Amino acid sequence: GADDAFDGRVERSAGLRVGWLPQEPPLEGETVRDCIEPAVAGVRQLLREYEEVGAAMGDPDCDMEALLQRMDGLQARIEACNGWEVDRTLERAMDALRC
Repeated sequence: GADDAFDGRVERSAGLRVGWLPQEPPLEGETVRDCIEPAVAGVRQLLREYEEVGAAMGDPDCDMEALLQRMDGLQARIEACNGWEVDRTLERAMDALRC
């Protein structure tokens, strides 16, 4: 971290990844939401792909089996990251921060 006025030693286990998160990070963007959105960009992309697959299923000439398999994979990934609740989760976080 930025504060080096401490006594002690840190030992890391093999294979352990360590990250650093500042107490008050510098924010780039006009709003807190602008700063948070990049963190959920991957989830939003999964949701867009899911919607695109759903729309493609409306085409009478589509390969329904392939689209169903793609949708199933996307649904599993979305559920694994609680992607269906991304907007609600962001709203709750922003409310907790009183933004």
